Amino acid sequence: MIEYVVHPPALGPHLAEHLRGQGYDVSNYGSRVWATYPSAADPTEERLVLSGVIAAWRREHPDARIDLHPANSGEGGGF
Repeated sequence: MIEYVVHPPALGPHLAEHLRGQGYDVSNYGSRVWATYPSAADPTEERLVLSGVIAAWRREHPDARIDLHPANSGEGGGF
């Protein structure tokens, strides 16, 4: 499971809804979104697949910023 932080916080539920619609397991609370790709072979694959889906959503929401929660970001980063 990977935790993301969405800015502005009001878009957190919208991202969660989009990921659910794509078939991913998702929970959210305010600006925080937890997502998992159950079919992933390993955490790297999970991160890559979710990153692609989030990047596509992000193109439709250019004002959004999605960061990996610090506990999940070994090398940092965001969208």
